[in-house]
Amino acid sequence: MYSSNADFHALAGKLWALQGDFREAIASWQKALKFDPENAIACDCLQMIELMAKNHQT
Repeated sequence: MYSSNADFHALAGKLWALQGDFREAIASWQKALKFDPENAIACDCLQMIELMAKNHQT
């Protein structure tokens, strides 16, 4: 029903992240950006994940 709605995928990503499934979260945020390349939720969350990954490597 909401499969083409960017906000749906962005919020689904947040729910996946809260459950600790970051692979699914990232996939959902990337889907959101396919439908709306400027989706604020998806952009912010992906940037946060990137930052966390960088900080974890150092």
